[in-house]
Formats: sequence, structure tokens, C-alpha cells
Amino acid sequence: MPTENNEAAGWKQHSLWIAARPFAGPLALVAASLGMLVWSWKKWSDDLVDFGRELYIAWRLSQGEVLYRDIVHDSGPLSAYINAAAFHCFGVGIDTLTALNLLVLAGTLFLLYGIFRVLSDGFFAIIACLIFIFLFAFAQLTAVGNYNYVSPYRHDMTHGMFLSLATLSLLFSCLTRPTRFKLGCCGFLLGLVFLTRGELFLATAAATGLGLVFVFHSGKAGRASLAFFTTGAVAPAIIAFLMLQSSMPAKTALLGVLGTWPLTFAPSVVMSEFYRRGMGVDHLWQNAGLLLIWAGIYLLIFLPSLLVARRPPKTALSKRWTTWAFFVLPLALIGLFHLKIPWRDVARPLPLAMVLLFAASLYQIRRVPSGAARRLVMSLFSLVLLAKMVLNAHIAQYGFVLAMPASLLLSDALLSWIPSELDRRGWYGEPFRATAFALLAGLMVVSMLEIDSHFSAKTFRVGTGRDWFWAKPRGEAVNAEVREILKQTGPNNTLSAMPHAAILNYLSRRPSSIPFVQLAPYEVLHYGENEILEFYKARPPDFIAIAHFDMSEYGSRFFGSDYAPAIGRWIEKNYSTVSLVGSWPLRDEKFGILLLKRSGPANSKPKSLKPK
Repeated sequence: MPTENNEAAGWKQHSLWIAARPFAGPLALVAASLGMLVWSWKKWSDDLVDFGRELYIAWRLSQGEVLYRDIVHDSGPLSAYINAAAFHCFGVGIDTLTALNLLVLAGTLFLLYGIFRVLSDGFFAIIACLIFIFLFAFAQLTAVGNYNYVSPYRHDMTHGMFLSLATLSLLFSCLTRPTRFKLGCCGFLLGLVFLTRGELFLATAAATGLGLVFVFHSGKAGRASLAFFTTGAVAPAIIAFLMLQSSMPAKTALLGVLGTWPLTFAPSVVMSEFYRRGMGVDHLWQNAGLLLIWAGIYLLIFLPSLLVARRPPKTALSKRWTTWAFFVLPLALIGLFHLKIPWRDVARPLPLAMVLLFAASLYQIRRVPSGAARRLVMSLFSLVLLAKMVLNAHIAQYGFVLAMPASLLLSDALLSWIPSELDRRGWYGEPFRATAFALLAGLMVVSMLEIDSHFSAKTFRVGTGRDWFWAKPRGEAVNAEVREILKQTGPNNTLSAMPHAAILNYLSRRPSSIPFVQLAPYEVLHYGENEILEFYKARPPDFIAIAHFDMSEYGSRFFGSDYAPAIGRWIEKNYSTVSLVGSWPLRDEKFGILLLKRSGPANSKPKSLKPK
């Protein structure tokens, strides 16, 4: 009887485990997300750069201003108005956007799980989603925040990624069972992507176009289905144009709907040092060489596992020990030499890897048509997204969106697809998979240490009420400047905060009188310094706040001297110093914020941006 009871208890526990297994993966994702959320709580944004622009635009739109007419914006209108609607419905506050962004993040995670479950299986879909959670969703891998899905530097990037994945997910369903309704919805989602960012639309359109070739080649969909798709695709742009055109000239509305495309082909942008460096074409041969060197390093790392796979151990025990050796040894080497490894460069071969994955999927198209077609679509999507960093691929900074699909797809290939192919050919794929797991684990640990170094430095509380967040020591100066602005200005005064300081407008709730939210070098080049200056002359703000910001990454260091000197001279002539927080800005490496007031006829204060 005791034996029977033990067997019954064991069987009961086994049955519970079988019943719980379908929920184990999703629960792991929920636990990982909650853990990262708690660890990173209110440490996602930067205290000065980019995110303040997102807050300011949403606030002003919620107050009745109109995008493109009252505010210059170089992206599509969708994300800005989604954020404004959130402010209008749930109140103005960083917490409102945080809640909205967490919903978008949850949707992105759900879509990634569905896509990778189709591409491989449930287990490796969980692995891909965990990589997304730890390395992209909440992370900070650079000195500047904002490169995450909770407080992104541009919401049209994260909104656009969500819509792109939704489009591809629906397209995958159409590859199996296309219907007019699904194709119409797929086209509509693609049209919504068009209203976000050009790079995301280009990648999604290319991948969707390839997927539609497979859909219509199968004979399961006809011309009527193509008409449904086309109608759905153009509908969002037409609706957006009509809505904008009611508040502005048709040409302005059309340029607004086109979003990033006018800027994409502008010589001032294409030839700028910032974009050339981002793509890696500023030092073409050096960066191409680095890509090949890193590709060779990875080949050498995986070569031993391929040699063992060709002649696998004969016994189960020796296979087990071999697999563990291929996990422990690479991990030990990473632990020994992690300080000497240039981790920012580890993703350099991603474009080459996507080309190889595309070619391998194309080779498999006859043997496994549906599976290979999905991999072709996903690898093309990932490859086109990498075009903006083709010779300088990285997962930090803009890579949190642009390199994310390629990183997950390559991880899935290394952990699932390639080892399974080795097994199918009669080889032994586990050592290869173990090596991939070791590299991934090492990258995770090093990234967590980097993230912790940035999070630990954020000990200053910036803002109040629903607008507070943690920041690095510079946040103390931002707080002091906001207090000074509130002291010196009234509710009806206008403030222009430059060159990257719209967070001051938002936190003080002081609007600008000009449509330019920030004045980086590429904006001055594209819109023209004289044209921008005319806006200042026509509607001079009551106050100007100038925050120290080194624009060297854009090719010009300081506003008012290295670029936009005419605007700088006009400010010196027409504004006088009110207060200074920290060091004098735009002079050396020290941070400070200068507050200036428009000079009247009787005002005899010194008028200069330069310290006396």
C-alpha cells in the first residue's frame, strides 16, 4: 500500500507538471518583465535629452496646438497624437506615457512570442522573448537614457516596431490561410507603420511584399484580395491627410503625412557626419574590416563544435560531458577576458548574418516552403532595418529597435535552427547549441553589469507629482533650473529651451513661441538657419534657456558658435542674463543652464552668451 500511495503521489505530481508546462514559459516572461520593471523603476529616461521633446509635443497637442502647423516634427503624426490623446484622456504626466508605453511593450512581447513560436517552437520563443526583455525592453547600455521601450527617445520607433510586428504576424497567418479580411487588415497595419518612421516602413514593406509573393503564388488568394490589401494600405495616409488638411494648407499636411521621407533624401541629412558615422561609412574600409574580423572570430568560436558535430561521441555519457564542456569553457573564457572584449562591437556581423540566413532560407524553400518563407520574410525585415547601421551594427542606442529583430532571429538560428539542421543530417548539434548558450549568457551578464552601473548612478529625483523620475547628478541642475524658471516667469510667458532641453518647457509648463522644439545641427542644416531665425524675430520668446550640450556626434560641437552662429548673435543682442545654474554652458565640458530674458528699451543688463 505505501508503494501504491507513493506511485499515486508521483503520478499526481507528474500530471500537475504536465498541466503546468504550457503556463511555465509565459509565467517566466511575466516574472522577468516584473523583475526588470522593479529594478529599472523610473530610471528609463534621460534628464535632458530627447524624451523631454516627446513629453512637450504630447502636452502641447493635448492643449490644442496642431502638429506641423504649430510644432515642427520630422516624423509621421501617429505617435504624437496617440500620446496627446493619452494626456487628454488620463491627464498630463510622465506616468501616463509610462503606462501607455508598458502596454505597447506588452503587446510587442506578445507578438514576438507568437512570431518565434511559429519560426521555431515554444521553448526557443521564450528564450527570444527573454533576450528582448533583458537587453532591449528596459535596458540602458549607454550614458544617455531613452533607448528602451518604456521611455523611448522617439515613440514612433517603438509604436512603429509594434505595428511592424503586428503586420508580419498577420502576414504569417496569411501564408497558411489567406482571407480578404486578413489581407485588408495586414495592409491597414502597414499603412499605420507608414505614419511612424520611414526606416520601419521600408523594412516592413519589403518583408510584406516578399510575403505577398508567396501568398499569391500559392493560388490561395486572388486579385480581389490584393485590392483589399491595397485599399487597407493607403487608407491610413488618406485619413491622416484629410484630418491634417482641415487645420493647415494641403502642402503642409502632405509633408506631415510623408513624415521622415523628405528628410531621408535631404543632402543635409544623407551627407551629415552623424548619419555617416551611424551607418559606418565615415570610415568605410575600417568598419568593413571590423565586420569581417568579428565574423571570423565567431566562426573560430563555433568551429570546434562543428568538428565535434561531424564526429560525435559514441556514448550518451560522453555526449553529455562534451556538451557541458562546450558551454563551460567559452563561458569561463568570457569571464577571464570580459574586460578586454570591446562589447559594443559584438553585433557588427549582424547584417552579414541576416544575408546568410536569407540565403539559407531561400535554399530550403522547396523542402519546407512555409517555414522557409517565414524565415525569408523575417530575415529580410531584419536586414533592411539594419541599413542605417550596416557597417556599425550594435544593440545599444538606436539598436534597441533597429538591431532587435536581427539579434533575436540570429539567437534563434544559433540555438534552434542550426543545431536542428545538424541533427537532421545525422550530426550532433548539442555542442553548437551549448556554445551559443554560453555566448548569450556571457553577453547577458556583461550587459546586466553595464545596466546596473547606469541605474546605480541615478540617485537624484527630478520633477514632482506624476512627472518625477530618477536621474544622474545632472538632474539636480535641471531641478534648480525648473525652480528658477517658475520663479522668474508667469503662466503666460513663453520659453524657448535649447538646443536639447524641451524637458524644461514640459516640467515648468511653459510653452515655446516658436515651432522648433530642439535645435540640433541637422535640424539647423535642413530647415535653414535664416528661416529659423525669422521665426525668432517674428515671435521672440519671453525667455530663453540654454542648457549645455556637446553636439560633437553631429559634427558641430556647440550651439551659437560652431553651428547656428547667426541665431547666437541675435540672442546676444536681444536677451540679457537672468540666472545661471552650474557652470557657464557651451564653453567647456562643465554642465550648466543659462536663463535669459528678452531685453526691453530700458534694460541695460549685459547682453551676451559669453561669460563676463
